[in-house]
Amino acid sequence: MAATVCQACGRSLRLANRYLCLRILGQGGFGRTFLAEDSQGKPPRSCVIKQNLVLTQAAEEQRFYEEAKRLQQLGHHPQIPRLLAMFEQWGELFLVQEYIAGPNLDQRLQRQVVTESQVEDLLMGLLPVLEFIHQHQVIHRDIKPANIIWEPSQAPVLVDFGAAKAVVDPRSLQQTATVIGSAGYAAPEQALGKAVFASDIYSLGVVAIHMLTGEHPFDLYSVSEDRWCWRPYVQTPVRLKLARVLDRMVARSLRERYSSAPEVLADLTGLPTGSPPLPVTAKRAAAVTTWQSEPIEAGSVVTALAVSPDGRALATGGSDRSLKLWDLATGELIHAFTGRLGLSPRHQDEIVAVAFTPDGRQLISTSRDGSIFTWELAQYRQVQALYEPNWEVSAFVLSPDGELIVSGSGAGKIHLWHRPAATIKAVLGHHQDRITSLQVSSDGQWLVSGSRDRTVRLWSLPAGRLIRTFTDSSSAITAVAYQDSTRQIFSANAKGVITCQADQPRKFAQANGPINDLAISPDGRWLAAALETGTVQLWDLTSGGAIASLPHHWSVLTLAFASDSHTLVSSSRDQRLYRWRRGQD
Repeated sequence: MAATVCQACGRSLRLANRYLCLRILGQGGFGRTFLAEDSQGKPPRSCVIKQNLVLTQAAEEQRFYEEAKRLQQLGHHPQIPRLLAMFEQWGELFLVQEYIAGPNLDQRLQRQVVTESQVEDLLMGLLPVLEFIHQHQVIHRDIKPANIIWEPSQAPVLVDFGAAKAVVDPRSLQQTATVIGSAGYAAPEQALGKAVFASDIYSLGVVAIHMLTGEHPFDLYSVSEDRWCWRPYVQTPVRLKLARVLDRMVARSLRERYSSAPEVLADLTGLPTGSPPLPVTAKRAAAVTTWQSEPIEAGSVVTALAVSPDGRALATGGSDRSLKLWDLATGELIHAFTGRLGLSPRHQDEIVAVAFTPDGRQLISTSRDGSIFTWELAQYRQVQALYEPNWEVSAFVLSPDGELIVSGSGAGKIHLWHRPAATIKAVLGHHQDRITSLQVSSDGQWLVSGSRDRTVRLWSLPAGRLIRTFTDSSSAITAVAYQDSTRQIFSANAKGVITCQADQPRKFAQANGPINDLAISPDGRWLAAALETGTVQLWDLTSGGAIASLPHHWSVLTLAFASDSHTLVSSSRDQRLYRWRRGQD
């Protein structure tokens, strides 16, 4: 007969005159978890009881009941244990949940090797569960092998929502909360108490690389290189396409990581073959324009690129902090820049922008860590280092004469730097949120800025006087472009709308997805947009008609025209660069 009194504390093991605790399943900061038997079940059935620590304030108790209600809603999903009951005893609160029999993933990993196909099956089985809980505004916050019940022949079950957080107000995601999660699996922002929905994506990605390697996450992360180094430890071969999906799932930067479960599912269910995109032919009025692409394997996700003034070289900056120089004609790597310890500093975060000086002799790179470095190309050496006062550089542009550096920050400030003197000339402070894009007119007289605060602002240079503010009521501004011949401003927002900003702003085009970047060809004829949905779309600026849609395997992050206006370079999350060459009209 099972004991009815705890020998350690003397308390009764029968709770609510109904549930008999049989053994402890786990213990953590929230209390203990018991395997119990519901004596009123016919026949008696197993269940899980979660003990919550004493709640001393009424507000805490209210939050407990609100979250319990959400868990009850989540339990309608067949891969989440049902919430059966909740009650109070001895001044403590208890949850009763459905018991799911079977080994958890942690137990399974201790005794068998997992194949690549099994990892894919697990991801395909759990990502819809994450989509479901996120739609209910809940973040799990403790996804790890021990919280996944899995039989390969059955759908996996996600358990232990004791750490789950309900997002009642999206603004609460910006506030620091209690640090919760399991070491090694928790995302960086979660470790700072700022968990978001993408934090669950990160944790599931770490579970996947744990499965493929059989190694704990602590042994797969290089502190010295500040990156995951899991690929050499895989126990069975892993296709490059799946590896790239996992790399993006576990990206430390939220900007590089998948933001939602459907995004991951889309890449898993449509993994590319690796072949380059086919030439695209599109009609523009009565003419036909052909674009032929040539891929370059960049080795990392390229987050910034620029073409040299003579059109011969391509500079790229990556999410891995790499800075590289390429031969645009051949696609061959010319040089990879490094900041050698003790000789010159190096970027400590992803590179935001790169730019050649007008004479093509120097290259400027900027990073989210706030650093702005100038490199002499003749000797490939660093000759200047500037640092953004507000720490993060989120956007950057160089004036046509190369004398003025304009940097935008995550706090909404714009700094005008006099580059030869390495001093700040002015601080422009009207934006209320992150600066996302900056452009300077070819004559150097006008600056255009876009921000997450949904405004586009026009400034005069070099004084930095605010001339005009345009407001987009529907969404954050993601990119801006300036057409010199007509003095028109184009802005793009997170909903894919391109607006021509004027006294009477007009909708220029609706893209097929959110826009990450805009570029206007030097001859002023074409507008190109980099889309999150994996396409570059082009329009004729004279007629306003769409003239081409250039497909990529994954999201397109940034793009730039060469000086001849016949060559367009784009970067994709598949770690490739694409050189698009326009045929004869």
